[in-house]
Amino acid sequence: MSNTINIEQETNVKMTGDNGAAASLDVNLSNGALDFDMPLAGQHIKAIMDSMKELMNLGADVQAVVNGKTVGPEHVVEAGDQVEFAKPSGTKGC
Repeated sequence: MSNTINIEQETNVKMTGDNGAAASLDVNLSNGALDFDMPLAGQHIKAIMDSMKELMNLGADVQAVVNGKTVGPEHVVEAGDQVEFAKPSGTKGC
């Protein structure tokens, strides 16, 4: 089973800019020293966490923080969002 998220298949959304060109679907993901820009706009946090679990070393107790606010698994990210995966306050390690 593949953990790859197919943006067009999952969301059926095609984004275009003012000039009709395809707009960026990039979302910035970070966990400690790991930092990625990926085309994940329109995806739920849970889907992103499930697909990135191994690559980003995400533990079961990690929380998603989008643009500085803690969000739940059903939150849908938008292009340009900054998503940080962090342990709850007072927990050591990532």
